[in-house]
Amino acid sequence: MLAYVGLRRKLDVPHHNIVVNGKWEEHFNSLFGQKRWPPPSSISYYVSVRSKSDPTVCPEDREALFFLIPVAPGLRDRERELKLAWWAVQDFLGEVEDVEFLKVFGPEDFERDYHAYMGTAFGLAHTLSQTASLRPPLRNRRLRNLYHVGQYTHPGVGVPMVVISAQLVSGLILKNQKN
Repeated sequence: MLAYVGLRRKLDVPHHNIVVNGKWEEHFNSLFGQKRWPPPSSISYYVSVRSKSDPTVCPEDREALFFLIPVAPGLRDRERELKLAWWAVQDFLGEVEDVEFLKVFGPEDFERDYHAYMGTAFGLAHTLSQTASLRPPLRNRRLRNLYHVGQYTHPGVGVPMVVISAQLVSGLILKNQKN
């Protein structure tokens, strides 16, 4: 889940921030074991204050931030997403009357806008059965002229892997055009 925030003041924090609240195990269990929304008292998250290293993203007397709040895939409840994001913003910022902009992008948004399975932003799990060549193939098994590229396919997640995936697909397309 992401929360984008525009703030009408500067913060005295670095660009990268990891916030661990309450009992980390409660948040961790909500992701993997119980697959539920994390309890607000134990929500942990990452905050990027982009304007610290790129002053062009907002006016010099303001800050541009985004929050990454890990949640289990497949969760539904827009109200809950908004409450969690607002809680994280309040917890990190303290005084929230200076919040000029707040946009929350949750599992339902990822599923609707990007057709991401169960609303996950990160693709398949990194388990042995979903690693490297065991990931879905680059070429569709039924539709021979349909190719797949990106984090869900071989070789995997991350910008370098997605670029490699694109290179592999372009090679396959060129090879299959010659045949």
